[in-house]
Formats: sequence, structure tokens, C-alpha cells
Amino acid sequence: MPEEDKPGLKKRLWKEVATRARVPDAWFRKCRETLKHDKGGVDLVVGAVRRLRSTRASCRADLERVLKVFRKNRSRVRYCELRDRFLPIGSGMRWSVAGRQAIFTFRAMIKSERFDRAREGLAANGNQPLAA
Repeated sequence: MPEEDKPGLKKRLWKEVATRARVPDAWFRKCRETLKHDKGGVDLVVGAVRRLRSTRASCRADLERVLKVFRKNRSRVRYCELRDRFLPIGSGMRWSVAGRQAIFTFRAMIKSERFDRAREGLAANGNQPLAA
């Protein structure tokens, strides 16, 4: 498994960079909030890391690794866009199409207050999926 794919690497990498670059926690909080709430958040955070890289020669390689992780995972950190589409974020879990659909169907049943009726239908059908 490539190092960038190891679980928790991103968190460890950010902590490592924070220590070496002597970046205040407020900088990281701002980056996190930017990712969550700004439509172009990924590009803004990548720009912030690039600017930091240009001022911190002692940890330039570490910051380059952070940029590499962001480039590789760009589609996974579009939190604002995902939130606008009412998609779950932040769990780190990956779902198959069928699994994702099952979660969304379940959530829709709960939100529309149809869960009890759907559960009764499943029980009457031997817990087999109901026809559409």
C-alpha cells in the first residue's frame, strides 16, 4: 500500500507539518472551515499550503507531501459541494453503489416518516426487498 493511502496518514501528516512549520492551530482551523464551507475550498487550501511552502524552507518537502495528498484526493475533499448535495461527509468510509443507495433509501424513509410502514412491508415480504 502506498504511504499516501495508509489510514490516518493525512492527520499524521498535518500534525507533522504543524510541528515542523510552526503553524498556529488557527491556520489549520481556517483551512478546515474553508474546505467545509467554501465552494472552491480545495483550491484555496492548496494555495494556502503553497504560500506556506514558499516561506518555510525547513519543511518544504513535508508541505510538498501535503500538496500531493490534496492533489490525489481532490475529489474526496470537496466537502462544501458534497454538503450542498446532502451527501454524507467526514466519515472516511467508502460505499459501493448498492450500499450507498441502501443508506440513502433508509435515510429518506426516516426523513419522510415512512420507516414504520416500510418495515412492516419488509416483514410481510419475508424481509426481502420490496418491488419499486
